[in-house]
Amino acid sequence: MQDGHIAQVAGSNDDKRNVVQASSTKFHRILTTRSPALLLSLVMYQAHTLYLFTRSDFKTMIYPMTFFGLSAALSPVIFTPSHSPHASEVFSRAILVPTWIWLNLLPFCIANQRHADAVKEDALNKPWRPIPAGRMTSKEAGVLVQCLYPLVWLLSIFLGGGTEAFQLIVQGIAYNDFGGGDANPFIRNAINAGGYLSFQLGALSAATATQSKFNLPTLLRFGIPEPASPSGSSVEFSARGKIWFLLLAVLFFTTVHIQDLPDQDGDAKRQRRTFPLVFGDAPARWTLAAVMTVWSLATPWFWSLGWKSYLAPLGLGLFVVLRTLMFRDEKQDRLTFKIWNGWVIAVYLLPLVKSLSEA
Repeated sequence: MQDGHIAQVAGSNDDKRNVVQASSTKFHRILTTRSPALLLSLVMYQAHTLYLFTRSDFKTMIYPMTFFGLSAALSPVIFTPSHSPHASEVFSRAILVPTWIWLNLLPFCIANQRHADAVKEDALNKPWRPIPAGRMTSKEAGVLVQCLYPLVWLLSIFLGGGTEAFQLIVQGIAYNDFGGGDANPFIRNAINAGGYLSFQLGALSAATATQSKFNLPTLLRFGIPEPASPSGSSVEFSARGKIWFLLLAVLFFTTVHIQDLPDQDGDAKRQRRTFPLVFGDAPARWTLAAVMTVWSLATPWFWSLGWKSYLAPLGLGLFVVLRTLMFRDEKQDRLTFKIWNGWVIAVYLLPLVKSLSEA
């Protein structure tokens, strides 16, 4: 029985080596030919490889952040009356919002997936990811990340959100390369909350064609001071808008460990000190249930909305609370995390609801 298992593993490793060798041969043939069809094949292959690095994050990051960037840009209550972006300009730049988000998410995902422990875990749970699938080696992924950091930053300066892109690079390095995501649950949640806030402000900058002032106070305050556009015009956050961004940062700090609930087995093997592993599964769920209930009531109250505007955030929030407490296996926790992202979108839309009610 043991010999058979060893033979099976050896055969599996041989198959992976054959795939990598075949891919290398294919690339060599493509690179040494002048055939447009083969060159197009190479481009499509590599584009699909980049997509696979971020495939798991469309529903949990790209879609929600796109909703935030566009809805916030169309919410005058976030800005001062004389410095609010025009709706026509926001709609004309709509495609740039998910583009900015994906570009800045890509190097983080590659850096997060290239370490040996991550590759082993992905080989079991997500074998389609580029490194365990043999589409790219960990060393090649490391080189690609170092090339992407300056490239994505320069593109973000051009698109809007250069400061936020720089913040995401710093946060990504701290999280992936210096153990910020492993050593302490509070540091992990703080980096995650800072990352969410940087993505939010970056998406908003892309939607409004603005660049945050690149200076130390802006970096330390997550880009909240007024951003100035390259053309000289500007959008200016209202006092309420600034407080809203700070509230969102605290919201994510206190709820983002919901993403750690389904990953407890893998995190334990990798010796990560996440909130559920440090404080226990039950305390993590009950604290999450408490703060989710508070935020579901506090966020529409902050915008002085009527009772109907409570229905979506409170309904989805309580649904997440019930699922978190009642369903405790990995599959259900992953579904609960996706529903949590739907709740986040409902919270994101509150300033737009407020703006429409005042129109």
